[in-house]
Amino acid sequence: MTQRVSDASPSAKPPRRSRPRGLLRAFFRAPVVFYRLGLAPWLGRRYLLLTTRGRRSGRSRTCALAYVERGRDIAVLAGWGERSDWYRNAIAEPRVMVQRGTRRWRAHARAVSNGDELREILASLRDQADLGGPPRAIRPFLRLIGFRYEEELQRAFDHPESTPALVLSPD
Repeated sequence: MTQRVSDASPSAKPPRRSRPRGLLRAFFRAPVVFYRLGLAPWLGRRYLLLTTRGRRSGRSRTCALAYVERGRDIAVLAGWGERSDWYRNAIAEPRVMVQRGTRRWRAHARAVSNGDELREILASLRDQADLGGPPRAIRPFLRLIGFRYEEELQRAFDHPESTPALVLSPD
Protein backbone atom coordinates (compact mmCIF):
# COMPACT_ATOMS: atom_id res chain seq x y z
CA MET A 1 0.00 0.00 0.00
CA THR A 2 1.39 3.41 -0.88
CA GLN A 3 1.48 6.16 1.67
CA ARG A 4 -0.10 9.50 0.82
CA VAL A 5 2.11 12.55 1.18
CA SER A 6 -0.13 14.15 3.80
CA ASP A 7 0.12 10.94 5.92
CA ALA A 8 3.90 10.78 5.75
CA SER A 9 5.87 11.43 8.87
CA PRO A 10 7.78 14.73 8.84
CA SER A 11 11.09 12.90 9.12
CA ALA A 12 10.47 10.70 6.06
CA LYS A 13 12.01 12.00 2.85
CA PRO A 14 9.55 12.62 0.04
CA PRO A 15 9.98 10.64 -3.16
CA ARG A 16 12.14 12.39 -5.73
CA ARG A 17 10.06 14.23 -8.29
CA SER A 18 10.78 13.80 -11.97
CA ARG A 19 10.93 16.80 -14.26
CA PRO A 20 7.77 17.59 -16.21
CA ARG A 21 7.51 16.23 -19.74
CA GLY A 22 5.06 16.40 -22.61
CA LEU A 23 1.80 18.25 -21.93
CA LEU A 24 2.81 19.10 -18.38
CA ARG A 25 5.99 20.78 -19.60
CA ALA A 26 3.95 22.70 -22.18
CA PHE A 27 1.61 23.85 -19.41
CA PHE A 28 4.51 25.19 -17.35
CA ARG A 29 5.88 27.05 -20.40
CA ALA A 30 2.48 28.54 -21.36
CA PRO A 31 2.70 31.61 -19.05
CA VAL A 32 6.00 32.61 -20.70
CA VAL A 33 4.26 32.49 -24.08
CA PHE A 34 1.33 34.54 -22.68
CA TYR A 35 3.76 37.20 -21.45
CA ARG A 36 5.60 37.33 -24.77
CA LEU A 37 2.33 37.73 -26.67
CA GLY A 38 1.28 40.62 -24.41
CA LEU A 39 -1.44 38.54 -22.75
CA ALA A 40 0.01 38.67 -19.21
CA PRO A 41 -3.13 40.38 -17.80
CA TRP A 42 -5.06 37.18 -18.61
CA LEU A 43 -2.90 35.37 -16.08
CA GLY A 44 -4.09 37.63 -13.28
CA ARG A 45 -1.70 37.95 -10.34
CA ARG A 46 -0.60 34.33 -10.47
CA TYR A 47 2.75 34.34 -12.19
CA LEU A 48 5.85 36.40 -12.69
CA LEU A 49 8.65 35.88 -15.16
CA LEU A 50 12.12 35.28 -13.78
CA THR A 51 15.06 35.69 -16.14
CA THR A 52 18.36 34.19 -15.02
CA ARG A 53 21.73 33.78 -16.72
CA GLY A 54 22.47 30.15 -17.63
CA ARG A 55 25.21 28.89 -15.34
CA ARG A 56 26.92 27.01 -18.18
CA SER A 57 25.76 28.71 -21.37
CA GLY A 58 25.68 32.29 -20.10
CA ARG A 59 22.45 32.81 -22.09
CA SER A 60 19.30 34.40 -20.69
CA ARG A 61 16.77 31.84 -19.46
CA THR A 62 13.19 32.78 -18.61
CA CYS A 63 10.58 30.83 -16.66
CA ALA A 64 7.20 31.60 -15.14
CA LEU A 65 6.78 31.08 -11.40
CA ALA A 66 4.00 31.39 -8.85
CA TYR A 67 5.05 33.80 -6.12
CA VAL A 68 4.30 35.23 -2.69
CA GLU A 69 4.69 38.93 -1.96
CA ARG A 70 6.65 39.80 1.18
CA GLY A 71 6.64 43.58 1.42
CA ARG A 72 9.04 44.82 -1.28
CA ASP A 73 10.45 41.33 -1.72
CA ILE A 74 8.97 38.38 -3.58
CA ALA A 75 9.43 34.72 -2.67
CA VAL A 76 9.39 31.88 -5.21
CA LEU A 77 9.61 28.13 -4.62
CA ALA A 78 11.52 25.54 -6.61
CA GLY A 79 8.78 22.91 -6.84
CA TRP A 80 11.11 20.38 -8.46
CA GLY A 81 13.73 20.93 -5.80
CA GLU A 82 17.32 22.03 -6.12
CA ARG A 83 17.52 20.36 -9.53
CA SER A 84 15.36 23.13 -11.03
CA ASP A 85 17.54 24.82 -13.62
CA TRP A 86 16.25 28.32 -12.85
CA TYR A 87 17.06 27.80 -9.16
CA ARG A 88 20.60 26.60 -9.88
CA ASN A 89 21.11 29.48 -12.31
CA ALA A 90 19.98 32.07 -9.73
CA ILE A 91 22.25 30.57 -7.07
CA ALA A 92 25.22 30.72 -9.48
CA GLU A 93 24.41 34.30 -10.59
CA PRO A 94 22.04 36.06 -8.14
CA ARG A 95 21.48 39.13 -10.33
CA VAL A 96 18.15 38.37 -12.01
CA MET A 97 15.38 40.18 -13.90
CA VAL A 98 11.78 39.99 -12.68
CA GLN A 99 8.65 40.85 -14.65
CA ARG A 100 5.18 40.99 -13.17
CA GLY A 101 2.53 42.17 -15.61
CA THR A 102 4.10 44.96 -17.63
CA ARG A 103 6.53 46.04 -14.88
CA ARG A 104 10.16 44.82 -15.06
CA TRP A 105 12.97 45.32 -12.56
CA ARG A 106 16.37 43.98 -11.56
CA ALA A 107 16.55 41.97 -8.39
CA HIS A 108 18.99 40.05 -6.22
CA ALA A 109 18.13 36.40 -5.50
CA ARG A 110 18.85 35.01 -2.05
CA ALA A 111 18.36 31.37 -1.08
CA VAL A 112 16.14 30.84 1.95
CA SER A 113 18.17 28.88 4.48
CA ASN A 114 16.07 29.49 7.59
CA GLY A 115 13.46 26.76 8.15
CA ASP A 116 11.05 29.15 9.89
CA GLU A 117 11.22 31.62 6.99
CA LEU A 118 10.57 28.80 4.53
CA ARG A 119 7.56 27.55 6.51
CA GLU A 120 6.21 31.13 6.58
CA ILE A 121 6.53 31.36 2.78
CA LEU A 122 4.82 27.99 2.34
CA ALA A 123 2.00 29.01 4.68
CA SER A 124 1.50 32.22 2.70
CA LEU A 125 1.40 30.25 -0.53
CA ARG A 126 -1.15 27.83 0.93
CA ASP A 127 -3.27 30.76 2.16
CA GLN A 128 -3.13 32.26 -1.32
CA ALA A 129 -3.80 28.96 -3.13
CA ASP A 130 -6.59 30.56 -5.17
CA LEU A 131 -4.24 33.36 -6.29
CA GLY A 132 -1.11 31.27 -6.76
CA GLY A 133 -0.55 28.22 -8.83
CA PRO A 134 -2.73 27.10 -11.71
CA PRO A 135 -6.25 28.53 -12.00
CA ARG A 136 -8.85 26.27 -10.36
CA ALA A 137 -10.68 25.83 -13.66
CA ILE A 138 -7.75 23.95 -15.24
CA ARG A 139 -6.66 21.91 -12.22
CA PRO A 140 -8.85 18.91 -13.22
CA PHE A 141 -7.08 18.85 -16.61
CA LEU A 142 -3.70 18.99 -14.87
CA ARG A 143 -4.69 16.02 -12.69
CA LEU A 144 -5.37 14.07 -15.90
CA ILE A 145 -1.82 14.68 -17.10
CA GLY A 146 -0.27 13.87 -13.73
CA PHE A 147 0.03 17.14 -11.79
CA ARG A 148 -1.87 17.60 -8.54
CA TYR A 149 -1.20 21.13 -7.33
CA GLU A 150 -2.76 20.73 -3.89
CA GLU A 151 -0.78 17.54 -3.22
CA GLU A 152 2.46 19.17 -4.37
CA LEU A 153 1.80 22.11 -2.07
CA GLN A 154 1.07 19.74 0.83
CA ARG A 155 4.27 17.80 0.06
CA ALA A 156 6.26 21.03 0.21
CA PHE A 157 4.65 21.93 3.53
CA ASP A 158 5.31 18.46 4.99
CA HIS A 159 8.92 18.43 3.75
CA PRO A 160 10.11 22.05 3.59
CA GLU A 161 13.74 20.94 3.43
CA SER A 162 13.06 19.42 -0.01
CA THR A 163 11.51 22.60 -1.44
CA PRO A 164 14.12 25.33 -1.79
CA ALA A 165 12.99 28.92 -2.09
CA LEU A 166 14.46 32.20 -3.22
CA VAL A 167 13.68 35.70 -2.03
CA LEU A 168 13.94 38.26 -4.81
CA SER A 169 14.86 41.73 -3.52
CA PRO A 170 14.73 44.74 -5.86
CA ASP A 171 18.13 46.30 -6.62
